Amino acid sequence: MSRESTPASNCAIHVDGSLSCWGYGGGAGNNNAFGPAQVEGLPPVVSVSTGSDRTCAATIAGDVYCWPVGDRAQPAPIDGISGVAAVSVGDGGVCAVHDDGGVSCWGEQNAAGQLGTGTMRPQLRPARLRGITEAVAVTMSAGVHAPRPTHLRRTRERLVLLLGWQRCWPGG
Repeated sequence: MSRESTPASNCAIHVDGSLSCWGYGGGAGNNNAFGPAQVEGLPPVVSVSTGSDRTCAATIAGDVYCWPVGDRAQPAPIDGISGVAAVSVGDGGVCAVHDDGGVSCWGEQNAAGQLGTGTMRPQLRPARLRGITEAVAVTMSAGVHAPRPTHLRRTRERLVLLLGWQRCWPGG
């Protein structure tokens, strides 16, 4: 593959909470791990999500660790967030579901309001979203990698709430 190829990696959580990742882009920190490779330096995990620029995992203890796509995985804890049950990585951002049903999001990209913070500014530290109190899962879309100058395609993230209710942003 060429260096310009978009990263595409996958991960599997083992019964003991260890994590193996593979694919172009280095989910396990090996830029061309075409077979599963264990991610070192990570406490046991319960949730994992890969994206075009990073991989994140929620640990059994409720902490979040993320690491960038690259040659060597070096999972680092994310400050300012705890009690996390699940994570989802999107294009330039991450959302996490807390044990209490709340959701926090953060990231470098928010041009379409995909972080749910009510603005289009980046949110570099995890921030709780208002009005989300009973979430059981969260997804983030891949979004737009290169917006056209004349318009911006809108991305849509969905929160799946108890009883099947959904709340989407931006635009309802």
